[in-house]
Amino acid sequence: MSGGKGTRLKPLTNHLPKPMVPVGPRRCIDYVIRSLAAAHIDEIVVTTGYLSDRVIRGIADGASHGVSVVYSFEGEPLGTAGGVKHVGPFLGTEPFVVASGDVLADVNIRRLVERHAENRKKGAVATLALTRVQDPSQYGIVGIGADGRVERFKEKPRPAQVFSDLVNAGIYVLEPQVLDEIPPRQAFDFSKDLWPDLLERGTPLYGELIEGFWMDVGRPEDLIGANLLMIRREGRPQGGQGADALLAGRRVKMEAGAQLAGAVLLGDFVRVGVNALVKDSAVHDQSNIGRECVVERALVLEDCDIGAGAQIRDSVIAAGSVVGAGAKLTSCVVGEGQTISPGAVLDGARVPDN
Repeated sequence: MSGGKGTRLKPLTNHLPKPMVPVGPRRCIDYVIRSLAAAHIDEIVVTTGYLSDRVIRGIADGASHGVSVVYSFEGEPLGTAGGVKHVGPFLGTEPFVVASGDVLADVNIRRLVERHAENRKKGAVATLALTRVQDPSQYGIVGIGADGRVERFKEKPRPAQVFSDLVNAGIYVLEPQVLDEIPPRQAFDFSKDLWPDLLERGTPLYGELIEGFWMDVGRPEDLIGANLLMIRREGRPQGGQGADALLAGRRVKMEAGAQLAGAVLLGDFVRVGVNALVKDSAVHDQSNIGRECVVERALVLEDCDIGAGAQIRDSVIAAGSVVGAGAKLTSCVVGEGQTISPGAVLDGARVPDN
């Protein structure tokens, strides 16, 4: 499912669909495709709507993952369940997996499929992947019995309504008859509509705590945090420049006095200027970090130019942007192709700001 607008990440997602945002060395959607391929699922339908051309160009036919990918385009948003209903004729008569393409999910889907096979014997029409979070109020929380059967479901509860730290991870194994419960050609959601309807009728749903790494990347601070986690997971120590974990591309240029610290990703042809510091950040292909810059807990996408002496902290800079010399950005999101004036001081800004 890759049709959402990624509203909380705007203006980054004005031109870059959320499934295609980088998380460490890969795009967000690549992790779930990799998990599906590892579970020997090699036929994938990607549902698209918003900025579908960038999703399709990015994934192409799936050959790089060893899978076959076809696409479904929604002219009008159909919701999570409605989008799956729309591709029902392609799904056949066997159970199938539904997965969100806009959360970081590097998980054991094979185990989820195996558990659903066991649950089918108990009449289950769906097995929902569950994960534990510290703040369940932003998710659909799930209460399950000792046998794993879903007993309660509440989407984005108020603090007083929280009854579980288990939340819906947006990955399901479904029986084909579930599609009969989804109205055609209208917006319909799994969490808000389908699961509550089925529970009210006593239809057996089961939950399974997933193995692996799962994280929502819906807010800028979450996206930055997810990048650092994946860099630490896949990077290597680089004592020469001081990084604890480093992922470096081709022909990276480190000028005199340039320093790295923490978890760092440097893409192809990145230049880090004289006496600049890059700490706990990802800087993508062909971006330039000017002399004496400080880039800390930041995500800088490709083809950006960060001017001399600029300071960027806890911020996301979209592709093709220019940050002028001496500018100071804290907790900002800069949209694609924007220019920040030299010496500007911005705190919590969205550029362009609606």
